[in-house]
Amino acid sequence: MKVRSLIVTSCVVLVAAGAIAGTRPRPTHMQVGRLCESRETKAASLSCFCLNADGNILACDESARAVRVVSPDDKLVTTWALPFAPQAVRKGENGLTVVGGEGQVALLDTEGKVVASRTLPGEAMARRGAPSVTSVGMSGGEVYACVSAARGYSLYRMDKSLAGEKLIVEKLRGCCGQMDMMPAGGSVYVAANCKFEVTRYDREGRETAAFGTRDGSTGYAFEGCCEPKNVCVGADGSIYTAESANCRIKRFTADGKFADHVGEAPDINSCVRVTVDVSADGSRVYLLDTENGVIRVFRQRPAARQES
Repeated sequence: MKVRSLIVTSCVVLVAAGAIAGTRPRPTHMQVGRLCESRETKAASLSCFCLNADGNILACDESARAVRVVSPDDKLVTTWALPFAPQAVRKGENGLTVVGGEGQVALLDTEGKVVASRTLPGEAMARRGAPSVTSVGMSGGEVYACVSAARGYSLYRMDKSLAGEKLIVEKLRGCCGQMDMMPAGGSVYVAANCKFEVTRYDREGRETAAFGTRDGSTGYAFEGCCEPKNVCVGADGSIYTAESANCRIKRFTADGKFADHVGEAPDINSCVRVTVDVSADGSRVYLLDTENGVIRVFRQRPAARQES
């Protein structure tokens, strides 16, 4: 039996969150800068990014078929050339990085060398040409990849050598070519943008929970035509979501309760993929701005840091 964990709105919770009658509390983080905008770090086509263990940005340049390692002060550390155009990237385990693109998935070591790669399973090739890779991840020594398929999107799980693939979820519905997910702690969190929720699955693809709402009266609704577009899980288990319609970042607790409005980028008008990532201590949050080809940096406000 599927168990769905729905957020129950109560006056006490909403008052604590500052969300009453559709109002939104002040975001906990403020914009402080941009990355990947200097001459040496600018991508021709910035498709995705993630943070690595050193706090550097791994930025996918789809047109250049490369991942650029960019420092927090926007300096180019190095460039990793790839045999395919990267469309998705996520920090893995044991120093590995997972990259996907053009129907392939690969594991890179700390120097950017490909240590394992494979073409994604045949069912995903049902569309003409190579499927797009919308998201990748690694958890518990296993690799996950979400790809476009003949109908919707398919989510696969593989072992650490990228073998033994298993289709665990199929026919996922996503709008605007987006279907983001992140595995963490034995679960997989999917930004189910057509459902206006985050859906949680176990490693076998069984749905175990869902949370989110499009009810504007709550003050924390997912607004727009199809949200949230992107999701990530912080080091403390917090779940961060990003919306492209209004470019907002929200934080939920590990059990799916709304916690904070994290940040907003009201000057972005046409982003679709809004990849989000967060520093280990939660003090900095990063948002992909595909409209301008940069990564927005948000820093926690001092008052929010004291309250947390």
